[in-house]
Amino acid sequence: IKAGYLYNFLLFAKWEDTPASGTPLVIGILGTDRFGDAFSEVEGKPVAATQRPLRIERLGRYHESMALGDCDLLFIDASERKHLPRILARAHKAGVLTVSDQKRFVDQGGTIGLVIRDEFVRWEINRTSLRKAGLTASSQLLRNAARAVGKEE
Repeated sequence: IKAGYLYNFLLFAKWEDTPASGTPLVIGILGTDRFGDAFSEVEGKPVAATQRPLRIERLGRYHESMALGDCDLLFIDASERKHLPRILARAHKAGVLTVSDQKRFVDQGGTIGLVIRDEFVRWEINRTSLRKAGLTASSQLLRNAARAVGKEE
């Protein structure tokens, strides 16, 4: 289910700079990879609307020399919690959409936090973090969020 949300976030977020259609759209998984083969059916296939092929990068544990800017969306596993401030600062500077299921992720400066509400996976959004990364979200993504924090433009 969470893999499906990550894929859909790519459809409802907009980056300032749009690469050529043949350039892969990259989901990076930072830390422990709990997704297994959840992306196998869509990896390598064009993402709707963008027609950019989807690539999944399993990055492993965080280290300072990582090229986080190579990702369009970065899922940050809870195993990387102690590095979170550095990861978020680097990702936002590089224009990367950050997503995690860590508790209070958006309150710590993350862009989209996956949360469980009434036994369903939902999301929270930090509008300030969106702006810092040079991103915009569709009104549908904002409207359907369980909670939105940060200032609206």
